[in-house]
Amino acid sequence: MKFIKSLILLAAAVPFFASCEDDDVNSAQCTLGFASSTVEISEASSGYLQIPINVTGKRNGPIHVTIEATPAGQNGAVEGENYIITDKTLNLNADTLSTGTINVELKVINDNEINDDRSFNLTIASVEGAEVSTQTTQVTIIDDDKDPYFNFFGTWYFNATGSDANGQPAPIAALVTVDGATSMSDAAYNRRLTFTSTEILTGAEVVWTMNYSLDAATNTGTLAFPCGDNLGQVQTYDPVTGTEVVTVDLRWALVSPTGEFQPTATWTSDEWQLQPDGIRPPTEIKFPADGTQLLLGFSYQGGFYSFNGYKDVTFTKAE
Repeated sequence: MKFIKSLILLAAAVPFFASCEDDDVNSAQCTLGFASSTVEISEASSGYLQIPINVTGKRNGPIHVTIEATPAGQNGAVEGENYIITDKTLNLNADTLSTGTINVELKVINDNEINDDRSFNLTIASVEGAEVSTQTTQVTIIDDDKDPYFNFFGTWYFNATGSDANGQPAPIAALVTVDGATSMSDAAYNRRLTFTSTEILTGAEVVWTMNYSLDAATNTGTLAFPCGDNLGQVQTYDPVTGTEVVTVDLRWALVSPTGEFQPTATWTSDEWQLQPDGIRPPTEIKFPADGTQLLLGFSYQGGFYSFNGYKDVTFTKAE
């Protein structure tokens, strides 16, 4: 009799344990798939990138996804050589929301060599807790080494004539890192470059913006400083007490050769030519040495106050 009771208890327990196991994943109606069937990323992309998988539907339990990566096409991108995936086993927890996102995190390996664009497929190999819609996305790594815009990225020397503590002309030299938009969908791509100042130039860390233009037919172009743009804010201090005096906006402005103050002008470099390969920038870019001075000015209560001035500015590519 005890033996029969034990069998009955065991039989009753089986559905209980089975239902607990079912609760380990989402059992509501839910669909997931890559947000796009194709993705383009630049080889110059820095840091980690996110390829989204969109999830729609109620989630009363977690969703588990496994990703596979394979080369696509001739000379396809190879994992470990051209890119790295952080984790191929992904999870999304239960939630009352009807939408969610699971990101495939990856990092591009820049080989600094001119080659064809490379592609690879990301595929949802298995999923628990949802149905699959867009199962595969093809990721194309755009080779930046043949794009002149990307080839401006890197380390440059900023050389100019500034002024010393006594207001006398003095040479200024600083190492700066030029950067820009890494996505072709970014409005700044092929239009603007940036670099972050050092204290030797501004007394504070601010991002400088340069307009970039290139005539593809002649491989000639210019850089330009757009004056009037707000670069950031700097705090001034009383040198005696060390207390903050005022926080002011930092902007560019020009002084013409005749001494005219031009707070919203644009200072354009001399025209430069790409190197003979047609993809690499020249080693030196000069701004007019006609007495025009680029001022780093404070904008406070509607007025501009000179912080420092630079003329005879030259950008030289660092080796």
